[in-house]
Amino acid sequence: RRCRTLHNRSLKALLGDDLTPVATPYMYHLECLAISRHGERNSALDRVRSYWGAMLDVNATTFFEAFEKKETLSDTAKFYDRPFARSLCHAWAAGPCALYPEICLGLRPLSDGWEQWTCDPLDTIPSAFAIIETKYGTIDVQLDRDNLHVIIPKGTSMMLM
Repeated sequence: RRCRTLHNRSLKALLGDDLTPVATPYMYHLECLAISRHGERNSALDRVRSYWGAMLDVNATTFFEAFEKKETLSDTAKFYDRPFARSLCHAWAAGPCALYPEICLGLRPLSDGWEQWTCDPLDTIPSAFAIIETKYGTIDVQLDRDNLHVIIPKGTSMMLM
């Protein structure tokens, strides 16, 4: 019961407006991951689309080290009180690349090396695909409106949720 209370309080805080906003895409990706792991994958997906989509809205072709939705393109290079201190192609900001397989397709390891794993596509996603390399081989998942196609490597087992 205590765990359920902590879970509910954490989720309420993550979905509410009382937490101090995170300042970087790296931390925002961890926040989205936490929301997803609390069972609110659609909310996590909405946040990914809103935050990283706002970067695309200012014509970004890469993901920035830091970003606030209200910024303009001319603001993007400013950081640490210096005019050109911000990385505009920052690997730590590539959160959607790691988040989408888990959020959209429900792909998560249940054991080390992906020997056991889950697949639980969101019913709100019209199509998605992911490829995950494991020591057992390649997990290949393709979803469209009518079909879910999964290649399960030998030596692994998938739990379809």
